[in-house]
Amino acid sequence: MEFPTRSRRLRPLASYLSVALLLVFILLVAACGDDETPTATRQAGATSTPTATVAAQPTPTPTTAAPKQIVTSKLRVSVPLPNAQNTMTHMLQSNESLFLPEYERLIGHHHQTGVETPQLAESWSVGTTGKDWTWKLRKNVPFYKAGKPTGTTFTAKDLLLSWQLRIGDKTIVATPHQQSGQWTGRLGTPESWKIVNDYEVAMTTPNINLDLPLHLSDELAAGIVSKDHFDKVGGEKGYFDDPVGTGPFTLKKFTINEGILHDRVENHWRQTPDFPQLEWVYAKEDATRLAMLKAGEAHIVSIPRLLRNEATSSGMRISKSTLPGFHTGIHFPYYRGENYIDPKTGQAPAGGRPAGVPKGYDANDPMRNKLVRQAINHAINRDEINRIYFFGEGFPAVSYFPQWRDDFKDSWAPVAGPQGKTGKEGGWPYNYDPAKAKQLLTEAGYPNGLDTTFVAFPGPAMPEAPDMAEQMVTYLAAVGIRAKLEIVENSGAIYGRAREATHSNFMWLFSESLDPACTFPEFSWYESGRGRYEWKEMSDFKLACNVTADPAARRTLASDFGTWWLGNAVNAPLLWIFGEAAYNPAYVSEFKINMLHVGPIRYPEYTKAVTK
Repeated sequence: MEFPTRSRRLRPLASYLSVALLLVFILLVAACGDDETPTATRQAGATSTPTATVAAQPTPTPTTAAPKQIVTSKLRVSVPLPNAQNTMTHMLQSNESLFLPEYERLIGHHHQTGVETPQLAESWSVGTTGKDWTWKLRKNVPFYKAGKPTGTTFTAKDLLLSWQLRIGDKTIVATPHQQSGQWTGRLGTPESWKIVNDYEVAMTTPNINLDLPLHLSDELAAGIVSKDHFDKVGGEKGYFDDPVGTGPFTLKKFTINEGILHDRVENHWRQTPDFPQLEWVYAKEDATRLAMLKAGEAHIVSIPRLLRNEATSSGMRISKSTLPGFHTGIHFPYYRGENYIDPKTGQAPAGGRPAGVPKGYDANDPMRNKLVRQAINHAINRDEINRIYFFGEGFPAVSYFPQWRDDFKDSWAPVAGPQGKTGKEGGWPYNYDPAKAKQLLTEAGYPNGLDTTFVAFPGPAMPEAPDMAEQMVTYLAAVGIRAKLEIVENSGAIYGRAREATHSNFMWLFSESLDPACTFPEFSWYESGRGRYEWKEMSDFKLACNVTADPAARRTLASDFGTWWLGNAVNAPLLWIFGEAAYNPAYVSEFKINMLHVGPIRYPEYTKAVTK
């Protein structure tokens, strides 16, 4: 069976926001983060002093111009504090793992277009069953340390160890929120993997999963580690302190809540960075990051779009992601009366919640009422949100169902959008109608309104989230929904309460990337053992995906699921948004990166330096 790549299956969106870019739109998982137990500051083992300039050039003759040198040897990128911090990707979520460019995956994406490209896998294929996969691996790719090859190269044994860590095997620190059960559902267990030779691996997955290439790409936390080094340093704990990978940077210094310093890999097999060093600098306040940029203390920063003019008036430049990289909206989590138990084992799934009633279960949770969720959708002025916070540059979102995908239905977006268009051309799924919202609340049994909690957190891609949340609370108050606003420093506090079902009757503003229709439910479905949307319909859809290999049948499933989702107002979708960051042109000559949903931390090896 020829496996169609994601880029082949995309269809163009006819107009709006320079939508020719969307012909190659590759999106991802919104991947959700969780709290991590912080570890102490680490100095990467046995690292050398980084080179201060570009690689040495031959001594010029009197008739040869002196070689150009870059203005700064260290690229400093400042962003808000990440949700979790670690030195191995299997302990992180997708966005957090991108703070570790030491690691590469089987599959990559073009840094501007998002087109799926081979990385550590030269090719891959799936059989007609949809479960039997073959991975042919790239030869002679070194593992690096202190900017130089370690003497060992990537082979099949490294891939299998990386998979074992991802499913929670061979790991001493895996915790329930690391989604080991989810990855076991994707990859299976070691018994289902076979090393054909050093550069070929065969596997049989437990379920049909035509999205597996995405899961093993640079969109998710599927980084490859070295088995030789893992064994040499005594396993996982030693690897934390002294990590190696095949990526274009190596770890120099890792400091919790402050940042990470990396050294460049000279003559990297794929892409040698311009800058000898890369440093992530964590800074909570938007104004602080902008001040650092102006002073030359940081060279690329994440700032809200409302600070765009202040940045440009100071000579800074704005780089937008080459593709609309994430969508934003509101989640309404709630839970079934009992946590899921695997009928075969009588136990909770790996990483699942214990048996019994979730702590946050409330049979009277107003968010269980479809009319309440519909009221919230009609209470929001999406055009105003787009205009105030995104300069009118956003595109109407319809939950997890992008308009440029061939399972989209025009009937999902009947309300005229920013350019007066409906359907996939740019329509909203719900209109702004406060009177209707009040009527729906009365019909739901809340004529005097209701009380709830609204939570938001800033992130590299959407630092304006706290301000947006304040506006959302204003919209809700206008129709009688009294929402207590909570701003948290990272997503862990939110995802923890949602996934572990410790709270009820709350909603949160979120920024998600887009996973394929058969993938995104697995982050929240009941059978995962820790869902936040524990719907039978979601379970039925996901289980149908697991046994359906025909692409046309999967499209039909996705379309029917989208109709159910919108009809039940499972969430409150807002906008598709371009990622954005500011950079200082005195140090950075080119920063044109597909930032997607994670802000300016993707593909640092392609950022171009100013020379002198």
